[in-house]
Amino acid sequence: MYFSIFHWIAIFVFVIISVTLVYFAYKNLNTKGFLTASFAIAILSMFCVIVTIMTIDSTMKEVKLLDVASKQVYRNESFFINGTLKNRGILKVKSCYLKVSMVDISQNRLSHGVFKNRPWFSEIFSSSEEKPQDYHVEILVSNDIEPNSIKKFAVNAKYPTYMSKIRLSYKLDCH
Repeated sequence: MYFSIFHWIAIFVFVIISVTLVYFAYKNLNTKGFLTASFAIAILSMFCVIVTIMTIDSTMKEVKLLDVASKQVYRNESFFINGTLKNRGILKVKSCYLKVSMVDISQNRLSHGVFKNRPWFSEIFSSSEEKPQDYHVEILVSNDIEPNSIKKFAVNAKYPTYMSKIRLSYKLDCH
């Protein structure tokens, strides 16, 4: 289950505060003012609950990426990444995704420069011979990581065939 006891406590506290504010609005306002105040209280409470849950997640679920190594396999045009995940938080992490960004750093791609002196209409009539210089892929690396535990992972993903020299960067996204 995604919600922990901390999430439920935060939701319960905001429900109690919202009910109390709606009660005071009912006692002090007329019908039209009460409906407006109730709607405003509901919207504000939902916003506060969402921000609180996101804050709890970011502070209580902390996963670190350790010992990452990558290897290109030219035979099937893929790359192999292995490493270790360490859950340093106090809550169980449901799933972790590794966002891998690949940039082609070959000499012939960078020698053209960033800015090209071309007419504005050349973009419309030109053929799409130029390949993108970057590529992104998101890979599920692990499920259900217990607090204060270490889990190893190994994943395989394809890369574009037109890239000859690749620089990889990693970003870990855990929920």
